[in-house]
Amino acid sequence: MTKMVTERMSRELIHRAFGRAVATRRKQQGNMTQLELAKKTGLSRASIANIERGQQNVGLHHLYSIANALEVSSLSDLLPSLSIGQDREEEPQMRTSEKLSEASKAGVEQLIRNALKHGAKQSTGR
Repeated sequence: MTKMVTERMSRELIHRAFGRAVATRRKQQGNMTQLELAKKTGLSRASIANIERGQQNVGLHHLYSIANALEVSSLSDLLPSLSIGQDREEEPQMRTSEKLSEASKAGVEQLIRNALKHGAKQSTGR
């Protein structure tokens, strides 16, 4: 397989794993509907459905909005493991915040803060 095909497959696996985590958490929240989640996040119900099926990219600002609406304690509760896509024979495993060390949690949160900061600078032209 070419590198581009392999990268696309990895992205698809990541999107599907994230979508499954969102759907699972949504159902754990008193069996919240997609429409209820959509209203809480400002996204359309169709977007929520596409995200849960792994068919839509999610921006960082939407990731925060979804995490807030689902009342997760850490964004890592929704993010797939870093090893996703390396072994295509296995289903991707989700890494929950309980399995992450405090140092890893802090590292993930710092990475996201830096990405948001960098994105804000680019959008304002600084």
